[in-house]
Amino acid sequence: MKRIALVLAFAATFASAAQKVRLYGEAREVTTIPVFTNMDGFNPETNIGFTAAIGVQTPVNRQVLFDAHTGFFAARWGSSSEFYDSKITSYFQSIGAGFQFHPTKVFGLGLGFAYDIALDNSVSDEYTGPGPAPADDNSDESLKDKNVALAEFGAAVKVSRHLDIVGTYRLPLTEYSSNKDSKIKLHQINIGLRYTFNAKSQIEAVE
Repeated sequence: MKRIALVLAFAATFASAAQKVRLYGEAREVTTIPVFTNMDGFNPETNIGFTAAIGVQTPVNRQVLFDAHTGFFAARWGSSSEFYDSKITSYFQSIGAGFQFHPTKVFGLGLGFAYDIALDNSVSDEYTGPGPAPADDNSDESLKDKNVALAEFGAAVKVSRHLDIVGTYRLPLTEYSSNKDSKIKLHQINIGLRYTFNAKSQIEAVE
């Protein structure tokens, strides 16, 4: 009898917690700002890509939510040098977690960490020097990319019960590509929309 009571109590607790878990989807533009170290003659160029993500949130208390998410990133950026302009697209699968702080019902702040798994990249070089491109020119290259750890700082403004405008600055803690002393880090700012499928009218306190 005691075992049955324990099982029922566990099931009731799990059901109560499941009702408070919120599932959301996001679509954002991603502005990638490359920062070069020890790469004389190469100028970084900012460009715009996109990301799509899904995630869950669960309340810690009336003003704090725990957030876990995963998303696909297509980060577009580039570089220019004396004779070449490069356009680069880097693809990532991102996994992240953190906390959302809601001092008001309309406005929220976020803090968390993410780990971007490098999937692939494409590099397109355009020769801008005098005369025809050199015979050994290779306009399609690939970078020796790396997985990247990042800190995420975000904000959200609620538009309706289900819809939020969201923005995040992603600070890279490790380099995306490196060769001897030269390094490339990709800073990102993304802005877009979050749709919460089972949104509540307000954050529910954990009992």
